[in-house]
Amino acid sequence: MKRIIILLISINILYTLPLNAATPCQWNSIVKIEGGYLYPKECHIEVGKTLKENDLRKEQNEKLNKSIELKDLAIQKADERADIWQENSYKQYDRLQTQDRLAKYENWILFGGGFFMGIASAYVGGKSMGK
Repeated sequence: MKRIIILLISINILYTLPLNAATPCQWNSIVKIEGGYLYPKECHIEVGKTLKENDLRKEQNEKLNKSIELKDLAIQKADERADIWQENSYKQYDRLQTQDRLAKYENWILFGGGFFMGIASAYVGGKSMGK
């Protein structure tokens, strides 16, 4: 983006320098009076062109600033999406770790329950045989 702006400014300077150098107006002949400026007839057209160019430059600057704001907004939204993705990934990883831990506990509980059921069935079987 910086390269585009620099390119636009350099093109602008290259086109306006020869125009300003070839003007028939003697810029030092402009006199400031109360409420405005007094300048010769030759400068009238050049002043009009300069004011028009100034308005065009302001419009260009507004458009460039708006495009820079949109670029910054796009980067901000991309960063927010990356942060949300990272946060969701951490939450999912924590959930998987919790499920693995609970599955290990469940295996131990089932093993212990099976062990005690085996002992209990042997005891009940022994009691029923009279021993």
